[in-house]
Amino acid sequence: MEISNHSSIHEGLNFLIGEKFGQRFMELKKLESKLKYLYPDEERGETHPLTLGGRDFHMSYTLTLNENYRGHLRKVHVLRKTLSAFAVEIKGWFDLDDIGEYLATYPRIHRFGTGDSDDIRFFLDEATLSADEVFQEVEDIFLVEEMKKMFLCNEELA
Repeated sequence: MEISNHSSIHEGLNFLIGEKFGQRFMELKKLESKLKYLYPDEERGETHPLTLGGRDFHMSYTLTLNENYRGHLRKVHVLRKTLSAFAVEIKGWFDLDDIGEYLATYPRIHRFGTGDSDDIRFFLDEATLSADEVFQEVEDIFLVEEMKKMFLCNEELA
């Protein structure tokens, strides 16, 4: 909030959502993508190994997953709770219209360890995007769309 008072609401939201919230949100999405194929959906076919293997195989698979991925599963749970609480806190400090306007600009989600926090670099250095920059832009668009649901539609992380 202090950044907003000294600079602008957009800068305050850029710091809170684009940097702090965005980094943790990306971390959550990466963890979820690592885990998403571990637990197959209910629509598995007759030839799926878990269907063919029977109850014992299914129990062994589930126990192995729980043992090997317990830390990842716990981290996903903690990140979801933390991000939901963080979103509630941000919505308490900023007007929903301001948050909506900020997210409508599709801000870059700043990443640690890259030069992406300096958006001016893009305009000064080169007129075309590299393949990595294009993929980062696309990833940011998807992330912002999910953030819009959290901030503007009162959806919580499952």
